[in-house]
This record gives sequence, structure tokens and C-alpha cells, in this order.
Amino acid sequence: MRVLVYEHITATSEDDGSSMYREGRAMRDALIADLRKIDGVEVVGSATPHPNPPPVDGQQPAGRPSTVGEGREQSQDVPTLTPSPLKGEGWGGGDGDRGNLIKTDHALAFVIAPETGGILERCVEEFRRTHRVIASSPEALALTRDKLALSKHWQQHGVRTPSTTDAKDWPSTRVPVVLKPRDGAGSCDTHLCEDDATFRRLCLSLIPQPMIAQAFVPGQPASVAFLVGPSETIALPPTFQHLSKDGKFTYLGGELPIPLELAERATKLATCAIECVPGLLGYVGVDLILGNATDGSQDFAIEINPRFTTSYVGLRAAVDFNIAEKLCSMFSRESESAETIAAVATPSSLSRSPRSSAATPGVANSLLAGPRLLASLAAKQVVFTADGSVRVN
Repeated sequence: MRVLVYEHITATSEDDGSSMYREGRAMRDALIADLRKIDGVEVVGSATPHPNPPPVDGQQPAGRPSTVGEGREQSQDVPTLTPSPLKGEGWGGGDGDRGNLIKTDHALAFVIAPETGGILERCVEEFRRTHRVIASSPEALALTRDKLALSKHWQQHGVRTPSTTDAKDWPSTRVPVVLKPRDGAGSCDTHLCEDDATFRRLCLSLIPQPMIAQAFVPGQPASVAFLVGPSETIALPPTFQHLSKDGKFTYLGGELPIPLELAERATKLATCAIECVPGLLGYVGVDLILGNATDGSQDFAIEINPRFTTSYVGLRAAVDFNIAEKLCSMFSRESESAETIAAVATPSSLSRSPRSSAATPGVANSLLAGPRLLASLAAKQVVFTADGSVRVN
């Protein structure tokens, strides 16, 4: 089986030292490394940078084809992509035998791209012409990209999330408040405004970009990643997020495991956050704030990332199975049903919500990572950075 890995930032730009580039490279390299451990899998990856990315603006690509070994980070023995005219054909393998890659029923693809401006949606749409892309539905991608729409959707379904409005409708005196792009990825153009003058100044400076204002809620930033398949969902161990303290919330990395009580609260809230969003599939991350109240009443869902997130580089070092292999098995046409991670307990406090039966099919049969899996991690602490460095204690 051939599996394609496409990471948009590293495939379309030079290394500019930005956090977006570092995180994209870390996710891409980790995923390729894990896929190469699977027997019978051949990995096809995007070079760094790729001169001919798939079109995200309706335009035809132009430029020279990539060759194996282009880019500092691309492994010499991972075939790179050769662009086609994109007339309904998509991208093929660098060996020229495009039919083996794009016409077989076993051509899976993972797409990692920022949601900004619909880039992720258009990349997924392009690769779906020729591949079985492990990704969410167009509707789920559109909803999770729009932070204002997602906030309203969560409120309608009883998911606790901070008050959020269009920035122009937010009272400038209601501070502190977080100002962020309506469809941004990561923490780009995200600012904590602690006074009304700062809020007004930043609103003016960021025009005409659509911005939202979100009530600032104190607490510990955390995330929960899910593997969402057609018939089951697995919650991976929650992680703490390390963010910059300069009011821009730059992602620096994270650590796990987190205390069991907090892990249960995080998983419970994150599960509610994805259960009400039909069409989520593949690797899905939920960002949260865990407050001081032990009953979880001060915990808030912040956003959903319907793609691989940087926490993957830490989680893969913490769990005792190959996450990429598990995802592939969930979507393999050769297996009648996805194999369950053995003996993962489901604590009663994290039991499936009654409304999950009406949610996305994968989430409807949620398997939550319980005490057994968390306990197995207690003896080793994993700390990881945004550029992919991992320390295991």
C-alpha cells in the first residue's frame, strides 16, 4: 500500500524560521517516520519546498518537478511528488508510474495544512480526486475553520466555550479579551488585549482581516487528540500546552501525562466538543482551557483542529502503539472493522453522551483513553517542543 503525506507549509515555502514552518516540518517528519515502520507501506512525501503545490486558489500550478532528495529535511529514500497538469488527475509518484499511486484502491493520503483562507479544505478536495484522503468532510472542515461559527454551534449544543463575537461587535471596555482571526491557524495574529485602547488599536491595525473577540478565560492550556474512524473513536492522552507569555499565545510545545483528574475533565469536555460536529474523521485535535474549579465548571473548549497537530510528536513517544498504523487500519478496506486498542478502560465519568448517537459515525462509538493507558504513562514524562524535539524521562 502506498501512502501519501502532504504538508502544505514545508511544501510551498522556504524555511523562514516561523513557528508555522517548524511545526509543519515536525508533524510531517514524525508522520513519515511512523508510516515507514508499517510492513507493506510505501511512503510518498512532499519535498521541501515543493515548487508545484496543489492549487489552493483555483489556478494551475507551474514550475519544475521535484526530485528525490530535494530539501534539507526530506529523507533520501522517500519518493517525492511529481505534479500533473491537474486536469482531474491529481499528483502522482516521482517514478512516473502515476497509475500505481493514484488509481489503486489502496492509495491513502494524509494532508496537513493550515485552515486559514480555506487552504486545508482546498488541499483535501484536490487530493480527494485521486486518493482516499483520511480527513474530515467538507462541511466539518468549513465549520471548524470558522471560529465564530464553531463557537455559536457549541453554544447551541451546550458545549462550554468562551463568549465570542465579531470583533466589531465587542464592547471595547470589556477586557481582558483575546483578539484573533476568524479563520486563522495556530496563534497567528492572536493578541491578548488587557485594556480598551489596545483592543481598539489592534482592531484598526488588523483591518480588513475578519477578526473575532473572545472573552479571556484564565487557566491551563491543554489539548486532546482523537483518532476518529468510521466505526470507532479513540481519545489519546491529554497534553498540557506550553504557550508564550507575551500575550500572543505562540505555541512552544507541550508535555504529558497530566494529572488524572485533569485528564478526565479534558477528555470529557473535548469529547462533547467533537460529538456535536458531524463529519469529523482522522486525526482531530481539540484545544481547551482547564480552570481552577475541580468540577470542571471553569473549563472551556477553544477550537477544533481537524488535522494533525503538533502534539502528535509528543504523543507518538508516549503511547505503546503506532498512531499512524492505527489510523491506517481504521480506514483500510481490507479490514472489516478497526481493531480496538487492547483493554483500554472507559471510566464511567467519561461515558458516551446520549446525543452522540446523532453525531458523526466514528464518534458515536467513542472509546476514551482511561486509567489503564494513563497509568501506563505515569512512569515516563514526555516533553516536546514545537520544532519536534522530544525528551522522555
